[in-house]
Amino acid sequence: VMFCLDIALMVLFIALTDSRTGAVCLGVIVAFYTMLGLIYRGMDKSVSKKVGYGVLIFLLTIVVGVAGFALPRKTKVWYNQISSAIAANKQEQYREDRYAELLAEGLSEEEIEAIINEELLDEEFDATTVDRGYDLSGDVSNRRIDAWISATELFVSSPKMFVFGASFKGFTDYALENLPKTYIVNNDYGRFTTLDNEIFNIMDAQGIIGLIALIGTLIALFMGLFKYIFKIKKEDRLLVITLTAIVFGMAAAAMFASVMFYHFSQNAIFFWVVLGSLMHTVKVSAGENVADKDV
Repeated sequence: VMFCLDIALMVLFIALTDSRTGAVCLGVIVAFYTMLGLIYRGMDKSVSKKVGYGVLIFLLTIVVGVAGFALPRKTKVWYNQISSAIAANKQEQYREDRYAELLAEGLSEEEIEAIINEELLDEEFDATTVDRGYDLSGDVSNRRIDAWISATELFVSSPKMFVFGASFKGFTDYALENLPKTYIVNNDYGRFTTLDNEIFNIMDAQGIIGLIALIGTLIALFMGLFKYIFKIKKEDRLLVITLTAIVFGMAAAAMFASVMFYHFSQNAIFFWVVLGSLMHTVKVSAGENVADKDV
């Protein structure tokens, strides 16, 4: 019960902060949770390699992922509708009560209507809705695409920048000195000190060397993960499913925010602890499982 309440509170947090990155993260988490759970179930029933079961896993993963993304987005819409309805109801109730009071005082309907309309201007009946305060219809990425294009301009602006980058704290100053008209330092918002995407952050901070290091790290992680993840003990599956879903969810969030590199935050701590726990768990569990079978 406490876990369910906590999940509900976290969904409300994502919804009421209007976090689209949080919604994406939630969608990816529940999608991977569903996918791995179905894969393990199929392995137990010896149907995991059947084409039909693979198609079923794919479709259910997509449906659950979209539902996970849509839940906080729809929750925000429902909250705004309820808040607006409550505000409208309060205003109507105020109008009815004042009308009865003024009518009892012997005022005419015209006088009552004028008084009420004037009073409504001073009374606060505005709905407390979740609203960003700016329009995203013209740029659904909220400046991210422009920033990423600008980051690419910096990346190819010089051989030194391409190879070594300008450091995470230095790419903004580099842009001011060498490309003062590029978007991240020339816009109506402010100077960008992060690119809201870890790949672009690495690209401008450490250049091609940083990207090669990132690719090498990802290859090593994926090889290590998929070498063991389908050989683990049954009692470790729920833990592995949960940790894997969290890792991929936060990796998805890193495409729209700074998550695991360059910032010392709760997100970074959580990501690396979960990733380390996942890699350790699958290796130990699969290793022990294989050893048991050999014996």
